[in-house]
Amino acid sequence: MARKRTRRRRQSILWSSAVIASLLVLIFARDISRTAHGDVRAVRSENQSFAVLSNNIISQENSIDSSITALLVRGAHFNRAQLSAQLTTLNDTLRVLPAQASQLRNPVLVSGINGKLATWCQVRARAYSSLLSDVARSLTLPWPTGPALSERQASIALKTTTAQWNALTRSLVKQPGHVVLTSFSDFSGLLDVGALTREMAITPSLQLARSLSIAAVSVSPAPFPATKGDLEIVGGSPLVVGVSVLNGSYALQPATVTATLVSSTGLTTTRREEATLGPRGAFAFSDLTFTPLSGERATLRIVVTGAPATPGHSTVRTYSVHVAPAFVVPTQ
Repeated sequence: MARKRTRRRRQSILWSSAVIASLLVLIFARDISRTAHGDVRAVRSENQSFAVLSNNIISQENSIDSSITALLVRGAHFNRAQLSAQLTTLNDTLRVLPAQASQLRNPVLVSGINGKLATWCQVRARAYSSLLSDVARSLTLPWPTGPALSERQASIALKTTTAQWNALTRSLVKQPGHVVLTSFSDFSGLLDVGALTREMAITPSLQLARSLSIAAVSVSPAPFPATKGDLEIVGGSPLVVGVSVLNGSYALQPATVTATLVSSTGLTTTRREEATLGPRGAFAFSDLTFTPLSGERATLRIVVTGAPATPGHSTVRTYSVHVAPAFVVPTQ
């Protein structure tokens, strides 16, 4: 009887163990199934989100590629200000692309395709910016300083990344979401950028003609009414001369103002200031200070150097200076 009870107990334990094991297998299988289904949904969502973001960035780069191509082909039809504005607008757009591309790096997708695209987008943005920089500097247009690729390096970078990425645009077709990614265009890679730039450089409307002119001269203390070219000023105060200079060219233009006061006694005093004027910009040189003596007569000569005079204007002004005797309050 004891053996039968023991046998039945063993069988009961075995059956219980089998049932528990079966339940555990079922539960584990259910969890695996749920996890698998959850992963598919997550991967599908990640792939589709990546497709939307990447296609948007690639579309922006392709638009820039088309714009650069059109600008290079039609550049000779612009003047310097128009071409500079077009180049600057494109470069400002390129500046935001690297930050946008960096958002593609996570989460990591199959074969790290998103990290590759992020890197290539950043390489292409730098290459496009370098092409714009090469055009601007070749024409002496205002442009921010900084390292840039050569024209050859930029062209190679664009062609290489175009081929690398376009070979991967169907990498996610068989993955959850079944997305097809946008290809890079390479219109600018078909152009001879150097030849087009040289053509623009000899176009009359784009050639640089540097010029400067004196727009106005101010004197403090304010002079008394006098004939043109004469400065009648009160004695006892420093003579402060201000010179407003106008840049007649669309380029950054260094300019130097030299003011020389030659006294009737032969004493010569010179003051000089330098600055770089922006395209078609003006600058006020305002700290040319002299200390003439009361009752003194002198000649003030103002000369602006750095470029030829703008047609119809002058870079030289000459004044006869008479310093009135200082008024002394009589003693009682």
